[in-house]
Amino acid sequence: FELFNVQDGEMRLTLVFFGATNEVVGQSHFVAQGSSSGCNGTVASSTFSRRNEKVAVPTGARRLQAALVSGGPAATRGVMLIDNLSVAPEPNQPAVLFGSFWSNPGFEEGTELDNPQLGQPTGWSRGGADVSMDQVITDAFMSSSHALAVIDAKNDSFGEWYRFLDLAGKAAPGDALQ
Repeated sequence: FELFNVQDGEMRLTLVFFGATNEVVGQSHFVAQGSSSGCNGTVASSTFSRRNEKVAVPTGARRLQAALVSGGPAATRGVMLIDNLSVAPEPNQPAVLFGSFWSNPGFEEGTELDNPQLGQPTGWSRGGADVSMDQVITDAFMSSSHALAVIDAKNDSFGEWYRFLDLAGKAAPGDALQ
């Protein structure tokens, strides 16, 4: 699920696949521009929109990194939140993502999760030029009570959340993920 309101550029969720020696073997960018359908001006008054994407695991992939990024032009400003991030091999026409191997999809595990600036969901790291943009939000979410957010009000910097995931035994080259 996603919620965004982005001006003068784009934000994105990026998936990067790494090979056995940590070389990049593929990547996909899921871009957000403008406002999501549930955006109503403030995070607290808005609702998340479901977004399902498919990506093929490239040949040689051994590890997956997900990054929530305020990027594109330096002038990009706005907010992008994700919640209930799931990654699973694609079964036949699922109603729900069965078999997701993405742990902590609702960002409910970690430390100080009710503190936007200090919250640290298990497995996730803050990055970018200004990590103060990377926050754990409790006033808009799809899971029990938390969502990841990049809140970018600057036109000369960016923030990102990222996480690596070992693909061994979970997905193989040629598998389609959603």
